[in-house]
Amino acid sequence: RFLGKNFNLWHTCLALLEAQATNPITAEAASNALGELYQLLSEDDLYYGLCRKRSQSDFSKAALTFEQHGKWMRAQDVFYTGMNKGLTGVVKNLSKQEVSMWEDHLILCAKRLSNWELLSKYAEQTSNVELLLECAWKLDWTVMKDVLNKYRQSSPDSIQLRIYQ
Repeated sequence: RFLGKNFNLWHTCLALLEAQATNPITAEAASNALGELYQLLSEDDLYYGLCRKRSQSDFSKAALTFEQHGKWMRAQDVFYTGMNKGLTGVVKNLSKQEVSMWEDHLILCAKRLSNWELLSKYAEQTSNVELLLECAWKLDWTVMKDVLNKYRQSSPDSIQLRIYQ
């Protein structure tokens, strides 16, 4: 991953990581790096295929398929349903990585659908300052000023915080 990102050895690193992804010892780390490189190269079909292959839940597989085909509303509904069933215990044996993927992709779907009110509520509940700033940027600049003043002391080194200032 380091070589691909820093020295533009994208396709060489992809071949190496794909070979490492078949080895059971290095499969998880190689798959994580491979997914990141696929995203950086905008290889969406390969990224979604890798995510579906690694997913354990049918909710993940269905939602990723909807997302891949641009059906953001349906994908968001499936991710939301999966998260609710995962939290209530209906869906068992979920990895933390898969739940984290659900959260990330639910945020991505909401951004694509311009559902900034929902995202701002989520950002407030999870104390996600960067997402809250992005939502405030889209919704109301007076709220953004308040958020900037409130969180300026908590994370002064944040690049996104500096951009909004």
